[in-house]
This record gives sequence, C-alpha cells and structure tokens, in this order.
Amino acid sequence: MHFVKVRGGEDQVGHYIGFVGKGGRMVAGKKGKGDAPSFKALDWTLAKLAAGALPETLEVWHQGRCGRCGRALTDPESIETGLGPICRGK
Repeated sequence: MHFVKVRGGEDQVGHYIGFVGKGGRMVAGKKGKGDAPSFKALDWTLAKLAAGALPETLEVWHQGRCGRCGRALTDPESIETGLGPICRGK
C-alpha cells in the first residue's frame, strides 16, 4: 500500500488524496477526496500504466528525492532521472 499526497496551492503543502490499493488503483480512504482532479488524474495514470498504454506525452515527476535512498536531489541530472549520482551508479 502506498499513501499519496499531492503538493499544490501557494503553500505547496502536501495534501493527502488517498492510497494505491490492490490492483494498482486509487482508493480515497477516510480523508481522501475521490472527486479531486489530482485523485482522478493519478487513478487514470495508474490504470494506463497497468494496461501498458501510457501516452508518450505524459510526464511523471517525483518530489525531489532519490527513488532509491530518499535523499534530496540537488543536481539537474539527478532531478531529471529521479536518482542521485551514487544510487545511479549501483
């Protein structure tokens, strides 16, 4: 299970929208909002990903932390790839 927050608004604070449940689909949970545009967009993306049908124009970004170790990413190549230089070399 993966809990999902999105950043938005002027404060850029993360807001809980739900979690990824069985089958890779979004579930709103108690505090989530299933009608939120961010919820619908992520659910759509996960469904396309599961079907192997992601549009080439879709870009997926991360929160600025290494996808392997979780450290903050600072250089442009690391930010683009989602992996820090040490983790990229492993």
